[in-house]
Amino acid sequence: MKPSTFIFTCCVALVAMLVLLGCATADGQRKHIEYAVMIDLTDSIKVVPDENSVVSDLGIDGNIWSSVNFSLGNFTDVSYTPRAHLSLAKAPGRLSASEFTRKREVVAFKATLTTLLDSARSDTSGKPNSSLYLPIVEELTRLSNSTADRKVLVIFSDLMENSPDVSFYSPNTLALLRTNPDKVKAMLFAKAKLPNLKGIEIKLIYQPKNAKDDAVFRTVSQFFSSMFTEAGATVTISANLTNQ
Repeated sequence: MKPSTFIFTCCVALVAMLVLLGCATADGQRKHIEYAVMIDLTDSIKVVPDENSVVSDLGIDGNIWSSVNFSLGNFTDVSYTPRAHLSLAKAPGRLSASEFTRKREVVAFKATLTTLLDSARSDTSGKPNSSLYLPIVEELTRLSNSTADRKVLVIFSDLMENSPDVSFYSPNTLALLRTNPDKVKAMLFAKAKLPNLKGIEIKLIYQPKNAKDDAVFRTVSQFFSSMFTEAGATVTISANLTNQ
């Protein structure tokens, strides 16, 4: 074999190997993410995440090949409320040839996400009661049935359930949360039981207004954290989404 032919053959083989390696690496980056955010409209100080913190937590700037199903729901005074959904479709097969197109799709997804969160921020309708537990169970059940590589529920709320049958504003119920949380758990499970939460990340986000509010939130958030962890979830509690 002539030296020039040998060099050409080696170059072709090297290029083919790099292409295959690049495709295999990119295929490994194609994660599917189910990401749900729930916002408490009944709280006196409503907190809505900005798109930058959500995008950062999704990680799509660092991995444009991930596909995303994003869900946005609200807590109100009723148990079942509609959800807004937004999707970033699965990336095509030939990644190197479609990177430019994929970046445009990610930009469009982020722009729509911004609009969706802005609409939630402009909703100022307050509610006298707070039905939190049943909407949470509904969303966690949906996530538990998903085959996504990553499943996340972010809850922006003081977690103060205030429905006709269970109210955390009741001094007796609040005392039970501290002394006999299993009894409160049984009260909630009488409404609906939690599914298997293995593989689900739950982020509890709230900024207490004062020392009294902080003490109550620590009690309530630890109660929910314990309950979710027992069902298999990974739980974090923070003042905002970017400080996880």
